[in-house]
Amino acid sequence: MNHNIFPKEVQYISYHCNQTNNFFLPNLSYVFIELLKFDKCKEQLKTREDYWVHLLKNALDEKEPPKEAPNEIKEAYTILERYHWSLAEHTSYEKTMMALLDDEDAIRTSKEEGREERREEMRKKIAHNLLKDDLRSK
Repeated sequence: MNHNIFPKEVQYISYHCNQTNNFFLPNLSYVFIELLKFDKCKEQLKTREDYWVHLLKNALDEKEPPKEAPNEIKEAYTILERYHWSLAEHTSYEKTMMALLDDEDAIRTSKEEGREERREEMRKKIAHNLLKDDLRSK
């Protein structure tokens, strides 16, 4: 929305409770964030809440997160960056991710097969040793 809902005296984040006796919505509460009222610049951001509201307000205009942003904010900027990619970039990213997943699966499968081969070798070795011991005792 491009307008304020509440009077200027109400902060950019406001909490509202609706105490009802409605069976389905008891003690329902709302949080309103009025982005137009949020006027902190990057240097003034301190809390996670500040960083999230800044992201919501400026996501279309900024490509990089603020330097001191928490990790989840940096990750959100990385995810948002994908929306600016061309079709070719999306396709390339998807192919790369699929190749990485295929490689991880191949490694996992190889490890499992290697473990199974090792177990089989151990079984044969044990069986061989048991037969050898049995032949010696006769």
